[in-house]
Amino acid sequence: MHKILMETGQPKLFIFLLNTYSYIDFFLFTWLFHNWGLFNRKKTTFITIAGMFFLIWIVTNAIFTRFIEINLYFFIVYSFALIFFSVSTFNKMVVNERSSIFRNPKFWICLGIIIFYSFFVVWSSTGFSFHKTSDEFRRGLQAINVYSNLLVNLLYAVAVIWIPRKKNFTSLF
Repeated sequence: MHKILMETGQPKLFIFLLNTYSYIDFFLFTWLFHNWGLFNRKKTTFITIAGMFFLIWIVTNAIFTRFIEINLYFFIVYSFALIFFSVSTFNKMVVNERSSIFRNPKFWICLGIIIFYSFFVVWSSTGFSFHKTSDEFRRGLQAINVYSNLLVNLLYAVAVIWIPRKKNFTSLF
């Protein structure tokens, strides 16, 4: 899609879609953590967090990027939030789970989020100074991005393997 929008002369539309996707991505991950019980299943906490980040998204887009530049500010903030949610979920698993943590799909998903979004913070932070960085440095970051993306997708695949099978329910009649 990036290539199509860039070749047709609509890079601002691509950036707008990317900025919109960033909030949707955050919202869906926050919903996942809410369903996992991170916020003690309190819907008001989930709505408050989602609402606060929506306001942050609106303000950073309106003030800093005018919705036509990549919103690196929001990328960094929501990446840190997702890393925090993952570490908190991981800590709850360590304390509360009695079975092997390596057989828990939440562990693998949280590990993937921590790895991906930690690198994403580094990439977003250097994005502010891309015009000042060397081509070699940018190529190195892109290579790390490719390998970290591959690793995280493998971790998500392991998580899918460890999702428990649905138990068959049979009635008495």
